[in-house]
Amino acid sequence: FNRDQPVETPSAAFTKINYGGIAYQKTGLAFTYLKNYLGEEMFDRCAMAYFERWKFRHPYPEDMKVVFEEISGKDLSWFFNDMLHRKGTPEFSIKSTKHRGDSIELKLYNRSRHVAPVGVGLLSGDSLLLLTYTAPFKGRTTLVLPRMGDRLAIDPNEDLPEKYRGDNYARLSGMLKRVEPLRVHLFSAIENPKKTQLNLLPVMGWNNNDGYMLGLALHNHNIFQRRFEYIAAPMYAFGRKDMAGFAKGVYHMYPGGWFERVDAGIGAMHYSDYHVRDYTSVWTRVVPQLSFLLAPRRMNSPLIHRIDLKWYTIFQENRIGSLSTQNDEHFAEARYTALINKPLQSFSASAGWIGHEDFSTLDATLTQRFIYNRKKRGITLRAFGGVFLTNQSYNPQYNWRMDGQTGFYDYTYSEIFPDRSGRHGLWQQQFNDNHGAFKTPTAVGQSSEWLMALNAKVEAPVSLNFGLYGDVGFSSTASGLYNAGLFIAPIRDIFEVYFPLIRHQDIQNYYDVNGMNYDVQIRFILHLNKLNP
Repeated sequence: FNRDQPVETPSAAFTKINYGGIAYQKTGLAFTYLKNYLGEEMFDRCAMAYFERWKFRHPYPEDMKVVFEEISGKDLSWFFNDMLHRKGTPEFSIKSTKHRGDSIELKLYNRSRHVAPVGVGLLSGDSLLLLTYTAPFKGRTTLVLPRMGDRLAIDPNEDLPEKYRGDNYARLSGMLKRVEPLRVHLFSAIENPKKTQLNLLPVMGWNNNDGYMLGLALHNHNIFQRRFEYIAAPMYAFGRKDMAGFAKGVYHMYPGGWFERVDAGIGAMHYSDYHVRDYTSVWTRVVPQLSFLLAPRRMNSPLIHRIDLKWYTIFQENRIGSLSTQNDEHFAEARYTALINKPLQSFSASAGWIGHEDFSTLDATLTQRFIYNRKKRGITLRAFGGVFLTNQSYNPQYNWRMDGQTGFYDYTYSEIFPDRSGRHGLWQQQFNDNHGAFKTPTAVGQSSEWLMALNAKVEAPVSLNFGLYGDVGFSSTASGLYNAGLFIAPIRDIFEVYFPLIRHQDIQNYYDVNGMNYDVQIRFILHLNKLNP
């Protein structure tokens, strides 16, 4: 997860996990690495000389470097000045192998910022025939070895503290020398760098228009983050008797400097949002994106902030019998998000721009939560503001909504709605608590110009998570709207149900005109995407 810290970090600056993981475990791995490079006999001589010279005294880290270099006769700056003082670990890979008579020319690449040596072994089956170390290097280097065995391996004994070992092996003959043998697993498996792993996962889904869906997901996810992660889950929709599903691939990069991590990815979804008899409406969403996780000034800082750049392409196809019409729309989004999590309070801020050929918008959201008892009950305050910078569209689907977006108004298809058309029944009462986030359903206050809202939730100090909510909103079409009521939250911020008690007279008039009984005024959020972001 790239939350590493250098070994030579003051103890107060370590994160809670890193204090044990780095101060003890990573330090031990680093010195084991040095021992293997020097050889056990030479390492023991250096350690004994250091002990004899500095016993009953107070040495500094640089004093150890002087002794080890003096006894070994080697420049160990790569270890004492680089590896112990720099975050991250060396990352080596085999770039190519060439046969030169009785020799093998091996080209290696060190993609990390560390200058370091690496052990390279020649193997026959699982037997190690030869192990030799390169000189310390960064970038590319070439090593010539005698031709023996059937495989090459970087760090064959896995002593190196390296995160990604998938490109550490190469066969000496045959095609696709650097592709390991395929191994298929059901569900998932711990990464094995000696195998090309493919995980299979049975998947089932449902929505109101596709009906039940069954399929098989292909993925490479496990407990630890890989450099490249993917999942593809094609499914058969029994309701409309056609294919559905989703796919996503992300490549993680760790450039250092300003950015702790950069993710380049693309995702796709294909489902139906309306299916009745001969009429079907299906949509396909394709979203390439770049995400930049900014590096904190201090690793134990509670601040997490990121920049997301997305390009949405939405293909919509409407079918009536054998006839069909197609439409596609494109949206660009740039968003900055900051999160601060502390034991008794949390804060989040988000500011974003969305562009379309007919309009562009700016929005900002601030959320503050205070915890006031041991049951983690608290008070949540939210402020939202949104404005159209340009707007040449008369489509109300793009409007700011005082009551948040429902499936029909979610024009980027970013939220999961089991019934996206939401015309009848229980699912029409699902909404996204964005925009004005009024819990009371209403078209009053929607705007094609600007909208502002304040929201508050107060949880009762008891085991059952319920409480009071209240919202106040202003827009170019309405002023001083309000609503309030009770809520229960079986899973906070994921599944919550709202029961309105009072509302502005304009909203009540809207209910009276449209014949909306109390049961359809009860609404809920169901953020399934937060369970697996």
